[in-house]
Amino acid sequence: MGNYSEELKNKLNVSVDYIAFTVIAPFSVVEVIDFMGFDTNDFVDMPKGSNGYKKQKRCFLNGISVLYDGNENMGIHVNVTGKGIISLLDSFRTKHCIKNPFNNIENVAPLQEYLVGYFFQEVLKIGQFTRLDIAIDDFGMNYYSPDEVLNLYNENRVVMKWRGMRRDDSFDAPNSSSGYTVYCGSRESSLMLRIYDKKLEQNKSKKENEPDYIDFDWVRWELEFKEKRANELAQQIINGLPLGHIAVGVLHYYFRIIQLDDCNKSRCSNDDKWNCFIADIEKLRLHNLMVEKTVYDKANWVEEQVAPTLATLLILAEFDPNLLNDIAWRNKHRI
Repeated sequence: MGNYSEELKNKLNVSVDYIAFTVIAPFSVVEVIDFMGFDTNDFVDMPKGSNGYKKQKRCFLNGISVLYDGNENMGIHVNVTGKGIISLLDSFRTKHCIKNPFNNIENVAPLQEYLVGYFFQEVLKIGQFTRLDIAIDDFGMNYYSPDEVLNLYNENRVVMKWRGMRRDDSFDAPNSSSGYTVYCGSRESSLMLRIYDKKLEQNKSKKENEPDYIDFDWVRWELEFKEKRANELAQQIINGLPLGHIAVGVLHYYFRIIQLDDCNKSRCSNDDKWNCFIADIEKLRLHNLMVEKTVYDKANWVEEQVAPTLATLLILAEFDPNLLNDIAWRNKHRI
């Protein structure tokens, strides 16, 4: 399914786990649903809206919800949970397929290998992302359990850029714990990390003899990007940066597990198991996830910032035709 997920050489699996975007352009609910490749009949009207929107449509087959009829400039908002992403991408791909002369379905070129990037590109043409979650799944728990991470933090062996780590327990009933999540960062921050036992979460309402019961250990590290960070992330996926490189690179920049082999924690070497976890992927700073500027962006910048100076040079160029040409060629190496 395009670059929806990626398996790293250390057997970790990285995938897009949550998508939320707001359509700013003046589209109707029907047009937004059609944009995703669905039929309006796939969605049902809910009794009430959410998050400031008065109305909501939901597709119960995949959990996708569309919120609308909010205050002015709120647009139309779409939430896609993990179980709905494959359905969304499949519908979007089908909508953008064409028939070849032999009447067989054929992908438009960008969809063949790069479906997620193409979808994100089309979203950014009509709106903005408000949240993107990337999951790093440790199937078999080959590395760290949530308990180990907490213990290492208490042993002063975790270096991170978030202010602290907290544990949040879940209960299905009084005195009946159904697991807990380790959080780094706050709900309001533009980037937050969650670490939890995914097996326990998936099985909390299942019995061992059920067909979809998970019988292997599974730890999930989940990065939640919001607002500006979500759009920077989307742009880098559009630009072709591998999903695994982004997820592990950002995690490595914000978080690492160390050996206490130096009095200064910043100089401590990485824990051996952490080195295996990050799979030689270099740290990736979020502010380096910059949107690539197009020629049109550069032209707009010139008009806004240097138009008077450029006009002056053009006037001078009437007397010295080689003026602008000489400036351009002298600085060609700076492109």
